Amino acid sequence: MLALPLSLRQEKNKLSGGGAWIILLAVTLPDASVIRLARNIDDITFGGHTYPARPFEVGESRQDSDGRVQGFQVRVANPDRALSPYLRLYGGLVGCAVEMVVVSAANLAADHSELT
Repeated sequence: MLALPLSLRQEKNKLSGGGAWIILLAVTLPDASVIRLARNIDDITFGGHTYPARPFEVGESRQDSDGRVQGFQVRVANPDRALSPYLRLYGGLVGCAVEMVVVSAANLAADHSELT
């Protein structure tokens, strides 16, 4: 298992902090393009990519006997219908690979590539 860098361990252990923890999603479509989303009120730039702000919920995960996550359900708000073409074309995005990253708003510029 990878260890968190000291800066992230200190941030996560604070009782109160200077920044929120934000969930980022990167959904890889069958055509290899990627839809990125941030559960936040503002767009987030992290790791050289922009994650547009969009409300979403992450459901409970399913794990195998080794503790590896086998899947989870994501419900995304789509009031502007921007995601509708992808949902129709790719069957609701069921079965697409999803990378979920939790980032500290106070450390968005830090390089934590060793954790991926």
